[in-house]
Amino acid sequence: MTYKLKSSIQLLDPENRMHDLNCPILGLTGGIATGKSTVAKIFVDKGFSLISADNLVKKVYQKKQIINFIKENWPDVFENNEINFKLLRTIAFSNIKNRTKIEELIYSHLKDQFLKEFNTFKNPELVVYDVPLLFEKNLTKLIDFNVVVYSSVRKQIERLIIRDGVTEAEASLALSNQIDIDKKKDMCDYLIPNIDTLEELTKEVELFIDDSLTK
Repeated sequence: MTYKLKSSIQLLDPENRMHDLNCPILGLTGGIATGKSTVAKIFVDKGFSLISADNLVKKVYQKKQIINFIKENWPDVFENNEINFKLLRTIAFSNIKNRTKIEELIYSHLKDQFLKEFNTFKNPELVVYDVPLLFEKNLTKLIDFNVVVYSSVRKQIERLIIRDGVTEAEASLALSNQIDIDKKKDMCDYLIPNIDTLEELTKEVELFIDDSLTK
């Protein structure tokens, strides 16, 4: 089933859109452990064409050039000749220079990876871009409509502790590297709350589809 944004939503011209795409982009974002990945899966299950920034980054990290760069700069993050991403995240979050070096290299490869994935779709009316740092990287001006998946900061920290096995201090540090979720709440075009159960979250996604999309 094909969906597109309702005609009441003003769309960008292709030349002003991210990577000059010829179809609208719905930016899906949130904060760490707000449930964005769960919402992304719901979209995929409903037949949407979706690109995950996290998956793009994972594929970029598999490139030989990237692996060699990490080995040259932070050899201690390798275990059994593979990157330990928990250690790499600790290095990145604890030092702005390290984070900048890593991000600049990764982002320089993202466009090619994005277009490679986009070209696997068959003339989509709409593509969903699941991107955690939509606001932080000032990407909103390049996409047509953005949706924030929202949970309270307290809930984010609780989920992070359980999901990643980190301390409360480590969870708080990770959150400090993103725009506060309550600020994102005020900046978004549409808010999907993730407060309780998966069933309720699915209903919120369906409400968004009814409100903002058309077949």
